[in-house]
Amino acid sequence: MKREKNIIGIAGLGLMGCSLAISLKKSGFAAKIMGWDINPTHSSAAISLGYADAIVHPANMPQCCDLIVIAVPVNHIPDLLKQVLDRCTNQVVTDLGSAKHEIEYLLENHPNRSRYVASHPMAGTEKSGPDAAIPNLFTHKTAIICNKEKSDSDALTLVSGMYKSLEMQIVYMDSESHDYGCGLISHLSHVCAYALALSVLEKSVDKETISVLAGGGFKSTVRIAASSPDMWVPIFMQNQKNLIAGIETCIEKMCAFKNAIQSGNSEKCRELISSANTIEDYLAPNNSPPMEGSGVGIPSLGGVGGGSTHPQPLQRRGVAQFS
Repeated sequence: MKREKNIIGIAGLGLMGCSLAISLKKSGFAAKIMGWDINPTHSSAAISLGYADAIVHPANMPQCCDLIVIAVPVNHIPDLLKQVLDRCTNQVVTDLGSAKHEIEYLLENHPNRSRYVASHPMAGTEKSGPDAAIPNLFTHKTAIICNKEKSDSDALTLVSGMYKSLEMQIVYMDSESHDYGCGLISHLSHVCAYALALSVLEKSVDKETISVLAGGGFKSTVRIAASSPDMWVPIFMQNQKNLIAGIETCIEKMCAFKNAIQSGNSEKCRELISSANTIEDYLAPNNSPPMEGSGVGIPSLGGVGGGSTHPQPLQRRGVAQFS
């Protein structure tokens, strides 16, 4: 989908914002990119690298942009969203944050709430900054749009069109289910990677030992432990309830492995591993999302505040809405 008339504002010129700029220009969805970053070095780099055509403060983006994308750490999203929405008339605003429920709550009564589309492209790397931007970061990945019924139809169409121009699969969820699922699947994965890295650093003799013995399994597991604390600490804090529930369950499973190994119970250890193997049933082949219109179900991820302090097991109780 190409709409040459679109002028896109991107607030946040790091990995995500600059990768988005590259792809939107390449797809023809964006005629121009108006960018901004709180770090002037990032803004200068985005201009010199050709990712942004001009630097415009987010508060001024509604004057010159059709669509404004907030691509900053989640703790800064609410303030920037409010600044932009306060000045919107018919412009559309979205964000790329991986925690949604708190943002939705803070914007619930904003008079221009319907011009906002809550979205989360499931893409990224452990790198950060404009120099880390890569083409096709979003290609064939999944974009989540939350609480679509709260957005105007034309706003939803524009944001959906942006993601479709990137060849992304669009899935619709409510914000509570999104945060619950991301807490278990994405955010908990990062906590585990950080914990594994810290364990190895504490127990290993020296850097050379780690380098020599680190095989593909270890490297792929701890790769995301290189992710920036500036991005991930705010995510952990915003999605605290869901993440803590996941961590508690993870600790229970680690203790089950510890007890089985410590007691020499090979059958229990085999049982735990065999149960873990079934996670493959929930993953699409080659990590690709279902094709548009396929009607393929994904696990219902439940929501927060269901009464239990622990997350429920993933169950195929429903079908997500695919675009």
